[in-house]
Amino acid sequence: MANEHRASARVVLDERVAADLTGHLAQQMVKRIAATMRSSIMAAPSSSALPTASRNVTFRRSYTFFDSTPRRRFRSLVLSILEAVAEHAAAVGRAATVDLYRAITDPRIAELDEGLFEFGHLIASLAAVDGAVVMTKRFEILGFGAEIAGSLPPVTEVRRAVDLEADTFVTELVDSVGTRHRSAYRFC
Repeated sequence: MANEHRASARVVLDERVAADLTGHLAQQMVKRIAATMRSSIMAAPSSSALPTASRNVTFRRSYTFFDSTPRRRFRSLVLSILEAVAEHAAAVGRAATVDLYRAITDPRIAELDEGLFEFGHLIASLAAVDGAVVMTKRFEILGFGAEIAGSLPPVTEVRRAVDLEADTFVTELVDSVGTRHRSAYRFC
């Protein structure tokens, strides 16, 4: 995103500062999402990042987002924040840093921060649907209500340990659990 910022912004941040600020914003996003929800999120790896034995695993999404601008909301917010920080730093004659960003009281940046906050709540709300939210590592939402699929063997029952050593267990049918659990059982 630092390169994209440098290519499109009127006032440009130093590449290192843009990368640091982007990382900070991504960490804040993950914290906001985690604080808001208790469900699962799957980061969709590229198939080359999966171990060879797992490359037949896919994510079956109940609800898929079209490849359009709203799907990349996080990216557009971060690029706008980078540009606003660069402009503010130039206007006040200070070096742009993450600390400067934290100290800025500019209403434009406050509005962009609110957009990030709302985006985090959107992701958490999507996770309330049975299944998982599927996103790229860049927070691009691909879909939700997803389950792990592919050519994995079906699982009809699992053994739930009753004691810590799993010496004693109870056999349970997977029909009584939701999409997340069934997906995890197949994946394991």
